[in-house]
Amino acid sequence: MARVPTQDNFQVAPSGPTGARFDPPSTAGMDAPARQLQQFGQATEQLGGAMADIAIDAAREANQLRVLEAENEARQAILDLTYDPQQGYTQAKGRDVMFRDSGKPLADEYDGKLRERFDQIGSGLSNDAQRQMFEQQAMRLRSSFAAQTTQYEAAEYRGYQQSVVKGTADLSVETIARNARNFDVIDDELNNRLAPSIHQLGRMQGLSGNEITALSNVAKSRALVGAISSAIDSEDITTASALFDRYGSDLQEADRVKVEGVIRRETQGRVVMGAVDAAMGDAQAVEGHGMPVIGGRVTSRFGEKRGNEVHNGVDIAVPVGTPVRAPAGGEVVKVWEDASNGKAVRIRFPDGSVGGFAHLSDQKVKVGDKVAAGQVFALSGNTGRSTGPHLHYKLEKDGRAVDPLAPGSATTKPATLEDAWAQTRARLPADASTDLIKAARSELAARWQMKEASDRDREDKAMTGVYTALIQNGGDIAALPARVRAAIPADKYDSAISFANTIRTSGDQTDEVAYATLASSPELLSSLSDSQFLSLRPKLSQSDFKHFANQRAELRGGGTKNAPGSLNNAAIKRTVDTRLSSLGIDPLPKTDDTAAMARVGAVRRFVNNAIAEEQQRTGKQMNDVEVEQFIDRQFTRAVPMRNSLWGTAQPARPRLSLGVDEISDDTRAQIEGTLKSRGVPITDDSILSMYYAMGE
Repeated sequence: MARVPTQDNFQVAPSGPTGARFDPPSTAGMDAPARQLQQFGQATEQLGGAMADIAIDAAREANQLRVLEAENEARQAILDLTYDPQQGYTQAKGRDVMFRDSGKPLADEYDGKLRERFDQIGSGLSNDAQRQMFEQQAMRLRSSFAAQTTQYEAAEYRGYQQSVVKGTADLSVETIARNARNFDVIDDELNNRLAPSIHQLGRMQGLSGNEITALSNVAKSRALVGAISSAIDSEDITTASALFDRYGSDLQEADRVKVEGVIRRETQGRVVMGAVDAAMGDAQAVEGHGMPVIGGRVTSRFGEKRGNEVHNGVDIAVPVGTPVRAPAGGEVVKVWEDASNGKAVRIRFPDGSVGGFAHLSDQKVKVGDKVAAGQVFALSGNTGRSTGPHLHYKLEKDGRAVDPLAPGSATTKPATLEDAWAQTRARLPADASTDLIKAARSELAARWQMKEASDRDREDKAMTGVYTALIQNGGDIAALPARVRAAIPADKYDSAISFANTIRTSGDQTDEVAYATLASSPELLSSLSDSQFLSLRPKLSQSDFKHFANQRAELRGGGTKNAPGSLNNAAIKRTVDTRLSSLGIDPLPKTDDTAAMARVGAVRRFVNNAIAEEQQRTGKQMNDVEVEQFIDRQFTRAVPMRNSLWGTAQPARPRLSLGVDEISDDTRAQIEGTLKSRGVPITDDSILSMYYAMGE
């Protein structure tokens, strides 16, 4: 406490000169202590007021700080109720905004949630002043939050509304596309659903009247294009054309041009495909190896014995109702039905031959009708004396039955591409455009190429089976199973018979020309079809045939390489070619020079056999270097030559360089005797082969 000053020591002023007058003390300063006490009291009162003010300010500041903290909590609550993935209202979209589980509008629902959160925050405040201040802030925050939720709800409603209306329009477009053949449905959708939906959507988007009309026209065009496209995709060009004729004016210009072009192309394409299909059918029937049906299987051939009878035609197994086509153009001369033939038809062909077709289920012609090659004139069946659904086809020439499938018969004339084109062009409109004709020609050419490839593949498979069976049974064609024999194409019958005879009569020997051809050209060997390769079997010994079969498999990627029985053919061919050339011998003579081909073939065969024997001895395949070294040894094996007519000694020459006329008489006689004892025909080829294989 402040110390109050006091006066305790009173002094008398020094005396003045003698005779001075004495004055008594003055009382003027005697009230100072009282003033000081008064001042002290005032100061103390002022200090107490200041301290009270300080306390009040501190309390107010503390309340404000606590309320600010509560406001932060409130704002966090607003953020959570707005954006939180689990509870934020912005996670609700479309119909979820409109239809709440609470049954309340979204703004009211979330206002209630916010109020609950605010109440929880307010309950944590410590005095009325804080609660009063927080309520003021809470009211402001709730008002702002309510405005935001209401705005969000309105925006989502507009989006939901547009989505529903747009969905109605889209569904209408799909309905139109799925009902391309139902014009009543299309009209109803266009007028009662699509158009109103588009107008409503345009109004929602704030478009002008003209803009809405334009949007409606685009939607209508899109829907109609969908319907037309649906018809085209289902190959219903008739419906597509009808749609275009009815609604073409409702299409946008670009859509109209595009659709019209597609319909025109598709229509032309159908015309082209129809014409080509019919022409190909004609070709199959005319060519078809004499077959008046497509896809049939010959179950009984001409001339087969049936008890005491001989079959006078061919039986072709086909399902009942299979179209029967005229194998060639002609005139119907008889249409009848009896117990034996069932329903039947006879046709006279241009060369005078007559074809008979029995066991039919339907006759589509009458006597006197003209039929074109490939024209369907009946359907196959199972009528009359028949053991199952099939067509009996008989052909008569000069009053006697002949094999309809035999080469040269009236119905086996091979159809050509030009024949097929003539049939195709005849089926195109007379006024067909250049583009249409060009398209038809191109389509026919592609189909014809596929047909030829299919024919080759079918014939190759058939002849592969025939050749394989003949090799196995020693060339007895009569012993072939009926299924195999029936599969022989008519124009391959002579080849099959020749092959069988060769297999039956030839020994196990190799034609050096054939050997040279295969050994000199791996590309040719690889390109041979199975039947083409098998047809060479009579020209190759069993071991040589097996050698080339293995080499062919290796070339095609199906053989086993590097085995002792597998030759390093590339290195062998390369080395032999080089050595023959060094001796002045053409390693690749022309195929018409049979003597040169035989000589080269004998050399190649000798080298291959020698290498095969060496590999069997060593148990491994030779590599490139070993092949070259081995072949060099074979080519350096020299033999003495006869003296000249004048007695001049001739130098020894490599054995593999000698021709058949250069072999000594004694050696030749020895070779011929050996060949004769083995039953091998004595030819230059066989003599050379044995001579090259002889030891020193």
